[in-house]
Amino acid sequence: MIYRILMLGAVVAVLTSCDSSQPAKPTTDLVVPEIYDSASWSANTAEAYQIRANLDALLGLLKSARKVDVTLTSSQLMQAYQPLMQYTIPSEVDFIGQFLENAAMASGKLHTGSAEPTDGTVGGVYGGYLFDRYGRDVDEFVQKSLFATMQYYQATLRSSGVVLPSTVDQIVALFGANPTFPNGSVKAAQKDVFSANYAARRDKNDGNGFYSRFKKAALTARAAAEKPEVYGNELNDALKEMLLIWEKSQMATAINYSYLTITTLSATQVDDVARGKAMHTFAEAAGIIRGWKSVPPSSRMITDATLDELTQLLLISDANNPTCYKFWLEPAPYLNRLEQVTKKLQAVYGFSDAEMEDFKTNWVSAQSR
Repeated sequence: MIYRILMLGAVVAVLTSCDSSQPAKPTTDLVVPEIYDSASWSANTAEAYQIRANLDALLGLLKSARKVDVTLTSSQLMQAYQPLMQYTIPSEVDFIGQFLENAAMASGKLHTGSAEPTDGTVGGVYGGYLFDRYGRDVDEFVQKSLFATMQYYQATLRSSGVVLPSTVDQIVALFGANPTFPNGSVKAAQKDVFSANYAARRDKNDGNGFYSRFKKAALTARAAAEKPEVYGNELNDALKEMLLIWEKSQMATAINYSYLTITTLSATQVDDVARGKAMHTFAEAAGIIRGWKSVPPSSRMITDATLDELTQLLLISDANNPTCYKFWLEPAPYLNRLEQVTKKLQAVYGFSDAEMEDFKTNWVSAQSR
């Protein structure tokens, strides 16, 4: 009996040692360069840059309607979104389409900003931004949704297959960074855009912030992808780190905009410009959280249950009949909900009190990077 057990153990050991799915044990440590290899960047990231260009075009259209003399049509907006549909999580396409319809209806009109929506209201321009009838900034809800449900989603698809150096390039480009990793968008020749820009804003440029850690993970992933059969573990760990930092930096940005909304609406006097700004910053935070709710649970750290709690606190859980306008119509009873949002996000991601305080600052602007 003992002999049979020993023999079985030996067979298992042999089979395990012959498992080709396991990376070979490296004889030398992975050498991670300090400078990102950009020799084949342009060729490797052509598709990702086309996605970026098409998203820029769509968001540019939406931003143009912040002027009341600009009127958009549904067909015009859907035509701009059409090239991006194939990259968006399928379940999100209808949501984006509905928001673009809302934008078309609201464009060229004025929003009061001080009354509950009625059957006859369609939204409009208020305080320099375009809102739908519920006071949701259409540009921000579309933008922040697509950061998660298109760009991040595409990054997860690429990281789950065969990962080559070109794959890592694509993920970096989808994030919105480039081989120079400027950690800024003010003075940089090649600026960070999209999610990378927001990660830079949450980074104090001391080597420990989200952007710096994403860069380090990207450098590691690309180096490991040159020999995945040897450095497979290092590659997998680096890819996981890149995606986790992406998620964390977005949620830190939701915290930042929640704080801004609380500060603006807590003022003794809130005029139209200030209220419009608060409605805009609210949409930045709410758009991020709502967008991540559509990302498959297996591809994010935050759970469905927590996201449900957050959307309920933000009064946006019913996408067809949200009551988020209550935040700016009668702030006093509702601003505590935004405070609860920040605390729940802190608990999920383990942010320290010092980090939470740092999230209040746009470090790219503060340091003029």
